[in-house]
Amino acid sequence: MKESGGAILFPRFWTFQMDMYRHNPSSLNLITWRKRYILAYGDVAREPAPPRTRGFVNLRSPTGRYLTLADLRVNTAIPTTNPIARAEAVRDYIAANGCQMIISLEDRPSISSTGNFLHKERLTEFNIGLRGIKNRIIAYQKLDVQKAAPQGAPVLVTDQRDFQLSAAPTGVVPVPGHYAMSDPPVSVEDARDPLAVNGEYD
Repeated sequence: MKESGGAILFPRFWTFQMDMYRHNPSSLNLITWRKRYILAYGDVAREPAPPRTRGFVNLRSPTGRYLTLADLRVNTAIPTTNPIARAEAVRDYIAANGCQMIISLEDRPSISSTGNFLHKERLTEFNIGLRGIKNRIIAYQKLDVQKAAPQGAPVLVTDQRDFQLSAAPTGVVPVPGHYAMSDPPVSVEDARDPLAVNGEYD
């Protein structure tokens, strides 16, 4: 991350690398995984996704058949206020029958355009995979935000999004240059509570 101008006393450059699931497993980008059994119940019940849900979960029989609540041995629909019972109904079905479960996670990287600065660049590298599976997906996204200040009013003039599903293209990787190295902000570096609750599972 590079940041310069405005109230920034000196140009800053910082880097941060982390297993983001272990760092913040309950983030909006990743919570679909932890809530997979609850969302799978909603899929079987043909319910709309809860507000602020990113991604989705589809639950099918081992042969790909659409399921019903009767398949989950649910005679009366379990209310949304009981997510643990919903998750356990799905887990019991899977333990007894197996399943096909499709889990989609949706990440929405962003960079703040507010605050007193002139220029920010951020390069995000995604290295995505599952433990025990050799194949991985590597992707890069560069965000470049510059501000102009006519009559003292900062205006966002560029917001470039370049998403590459390959090795980083030439010139994308930012280098410190004349920027001073600094620690990542606390809001980025501090880990979040990893506790799974209310029908959530790691």
